Amino acid sequence: MTPSLYQQVLGDDFAKLAPRLQQLHSGETSTWSGLADVEWGESRWLRGLLHAAVMLRQLPPAGSQQACQITLTRHAQKERWQRRFGRTPMVSKQFQRNSELIEAMGPLHIRLENSVENGNLQQRSSRISWLGIPMPLRVLASETSDGDAMQFDVAIRFASGALLLRYHGQLRKNP
Repeated sequence: MTPSLYQQVLGDDFAKLAPRLQQLHSGETSTWSGLADVEWGESRWLRGLLHAAVMLRQLPPAGSQQACQITLTRHAQKERWQRRFGRTPMVSKQFQRNSELIEAMGPLHIRLENSVENGNLQQRSSRISWLGIPMPLRVLASETSDGDAMQFDVAIRFASGALLLRYHGQLRKNP
């Protein structure tokens, strides 16, 4: 079988991931469920933009302990990530370009650098673009494992450090 997307991107470091994270990134179709908190930035105009994105069903609404589900499906050398926060879907595709992992949500492309530290996956954006135009945003994401659950923490910030959106929580693999 062809190595999964993350096996290709991480190379030998894939074996250093915690077993639960290896399972998540194995390339097999799987669904994970749990709870997540979603936080928005504080700026009034920013909240207006985020509210519009929620109305267009592009981003999840702010809230604590929201039902969260992620279904990963492999298509050739790409993965489709179907996230759902409550009733709001957030779908992206991940693929490898050269040695980099790209996450695409329509015209938004995030180039991610990946590293494994103490069994955990760390991701940091090296470039974010909208329709090919660089955006002054940064993504920091981490995945950790605790027994049969995995925890995630994704923060999207402006280059200045101001928070745009953060979502974090815990998921377990569905039987």
